[in-house]
Amino acid sequence: MKSEMTPAESISIITQMINESKETYKHHSFYFLLWGWLMIAAALTEYYLLSNDYEAHFLPWAVFSILGGILSGLKGRRDKMKHSTFADKVISFTWLGFVITMMITLVAIVPENPNPFVLLLAGFATFISGGITQFKGFIIGGVVFWIAAIVSFQLDLQSSLLVYALAMFLGYIVPGYLLKKS
Repeated sequence: MKSEMTPAESISIITQMINESKETYKHHSFYFLLWGWLMIAAALTEYYLLSNDYEAHFLPWAVFSILGGILSGLKGRRDKMKHSTFADKVISFTWLGFVITMMITLVAIVPENPNPFVLLLAGFATFISGGITQFKGFIIGGVVFWIAAIVSFQLDLQSSLLVYALAMFLGYIVPGYLLKKS
C-alpha cells in the first residue's frame, strides 16, 4: 500500500522543481535576448522604411523572424540534449501557444496595426514564464508589454513601432540580462 506524502514533502518537491526550473531557465535568457534584439531591429527598421515611404515596409518582420526561428531551433536542438524539467515543458508550450495564437491572429484578423495584439500576447507569455520561474523581471516585463499594448491601441502604426521597440527593451532585454547575470 502506498503511503501519502506529507504536506512538508509536497512543499519540498514543489520547491525543488521551482529551483530546478530557475537554474535551467537562466540558460534560456538567450531566447529573450535574441528575440528582444531581433524584434527591436525589426520595429526600428520598419519605422525607418515607413518614414521613407517604402512600400514593403513590413518585410523586416519576416526576415528577422526567420533568422530568430533558425537560431532558436539550433539552440533548442542543442539544449534538448540536456535535461528538461516540468516547468521547462510548461514554458515551452506557453511560447509555442504564443507563436500559434499570434500567427492565427495576424492572418485571420490582418490588423492595420498588429503591434498592440503582439504586445498583448507577448505580455501573457512573458508573465506566465515569470510566474512559473518566480523571476520578477519577466513578471514586470509582462506588465510592461500590456501597458505598451494599451498605449499602442491609441497610436498609428509608425508611432506604435517606437512603443513596441521600447517595450521589447524593457520587457525582454533588461530582464534577459538580469536573468543571465543572476
